[in-house]
Amino acid sequence: MPGHDDGDMMTATPDLTPARFDPEPGRFRQVLGHFCTGVTVITTVDDGGPAGFACQSFAALSLDPPLVLFCPSRSSATWSRIARAGHFCANVLAEDRSAPCGATTYNTNLVEVERAI
Repeated sequence: MPGHDDGDMMTATPDLTPARFDPEPGRFRQVLGHFCTGVTVITTVDDGGPAGFACQSFAALSLDPPLVLFCPSRSSATWSRIARAGHFCANVLAEDRSAPCGATTYNTNLVEVERAI
């Protein structure tokens, strides 16, 4: 990762270019076949930085083409950022990490979700 030296502190700047993701069909089916219920955090990165929301409405939709479904609130400010960015990442939380996200709201920004986790 590129970075710069700021005196005594070294900072890193991640590459925020979206990567194309073409999952292997068998692996996609295996992974999503094990997820019947739980909490996901849907995230993106746009010009405003990282954004995300805790999502309980997430499911596999199709294997060919590989599609998932998630349902944000119509009033979600985060959803409009994800839609404009044109890419997202679905992060499936382990069972012991789902409870902290249950206390967050759909308007919670990614930094607050990260603190809860």
